[in-house]
Amino acid sequence: MTQLGPQPPITVPWVDEHQSSGKPKSSFAQYMYALDQMLRSYFRDTSGLVNAANDGAAAAAGVKIGQFYRNGSAVQIRVV
Repeated sequence: MTQLGPQPPITVPWVDEHQSSGKPKSSFAQYMYALDQMLRSYFRDTSGLVNAANDGAAAAAGVKIGQFYRNGSAVQIRVV
């Protein structure tokens, strides 16, 4: 699984202001790439996730707070 490094500090500009293209800074781009790879590895197969309309329905289906469930094609985290 991809290891996610530390998030760039909020004070670091995400976009390189010296380039007119608005290209992201390399540290931010590397972090976002690692985050994308990590999430893709977690959700390669969502068939095992409970399908629920909202947190209440997920709770009724046995999903614990902090666990993932899906609402159609969207993956969600139960928070209440």
